[in-house]
Amino acid sequence: MSVTLLVIDLQKDFFDREYTDQAKAKRTKQNLAFNLNQLLDSARQSGIPVIFINTSLLPDQSNWNLRMKDINSSVCIRGTEGEALISEINTSQDDMIITKERYSAFFRTKLDGILQELAIGKLIICGINTHACVRTTAIDAFMRDYRVFIPTECVASYDQDWHDSTMDYLSKRIAMVLSTQEMVTRINEKNYDLKFTE
Repeated sequence: MSVTLLVIDLQKDFFDREYTDQAKAKRTKQNLAFNLNQLLDSARQSGIPVIFINTSLLPDQSNWNLRMKDINSSVCIRGTEGEALISEINTSQDDMIITKERYSAFFRTKLDGILQELAIGKLIICGINTHACVRTTAIDAFMRDYRVFIPTECVASYDQDWHDSTMDYLSKRIAMVLSTQEMVTRINEKNYDLKFTE
């Protein structure tokens, strides 16, 4: 089975608006970009498809979730600067882009169909926020029988406790959680063995 790399929500608003501590936001963004760019380079060199999954919400609130509507506030409004990818991430003209309107990259998108068409069976999931969009995408992937890898330095949340509890759960029930360097090594060796042992 083939593998693909999903990059979720590395957009400006998630750093500029969701982090109350902007110094932490800057550090997180730089660390994510540093590690993810290594992973992206390895994936592209190995011919692994890269899919950016970006949130894109309409100004008229028609595709906002209930909480956003209730508080009359959202991120990543279509056409705004906040919707754009962070500049620190290296992109390629061969990358695919899918827009979403909910946490999961599978909800009301063409992702599952694209993965089936490419005969993808395993996913490397990166991005933010670990407790929300990464978590729901990983669970939805698992429910669709995709095997999931999550490189620890390539995911983050604005809330560290939520990040930690999510990673603990995902590592035990949903995915293989491993270091970025181990994931790069696996890509270079084309080693995508993943089997639950308990």
